[in-house]
Amino acid sequence: MYKNKKSKKPLIVGIIFVVLISIVSAFPYIVSMIDRSEQVEQVEVAGKRTEYYSIQELTYYGVTFKFSDGSVKELNAVRLKYYNAIHEGDTGKLTYKEDKRMRYRTFIRFEKDSPFGGVKIEPNRENEIFKMVMAILPPSITVLACLLLLRQSLKKKHLRKNLNTRRERKS
Repeated sequence: MYKNKKSKKPLIVGIIFVVLISIVSAFPYIVSMIDRSEQVEQVEVAGKRTEYYSIQELTYYGVTFKFSDGSVKELNAVRLKYYNAIHEGDTGKLTYKEDKRMRYRTFIRFEKDSPFGGVKIEPNRENEIFKMVMAILPPSITVLACLLLLRQSLKKKHLRKNLNTRRERKS
């Protein structure tokens, strides 16, 4: 009796499809991470706020900076220790990156003026790599899950069709 050998081709095509969808969906974010130059401005800390996202178990540490031209921008201080080291009214040089198309800003460092301690607050940049990975991972997982569900659905449909064919032959 002839048995069908399962082909690995659909699996390979599926994996390639997942990788391509992931890259395409993350492309704008990756380009914005690479394409931004650092900006340095004299600022004053105008405010601070925290926000807790229970679904992701994530806390946002926002620091609002007032620029010399009067504009105000909020940046994520990344971690609690950096957030606690910055106080309202502090002045100093803020180094950050901004992508105006996506309205995305990255806090690089804040060097306080000498009357405020002259301390340099600089989170490590490992966070950037994590963000890039997280930009690619969720779409990949979603597409992979959809492919697996589709495969399972097609298997069930094929099994039902074979079962119905066998029943018809017996009748």
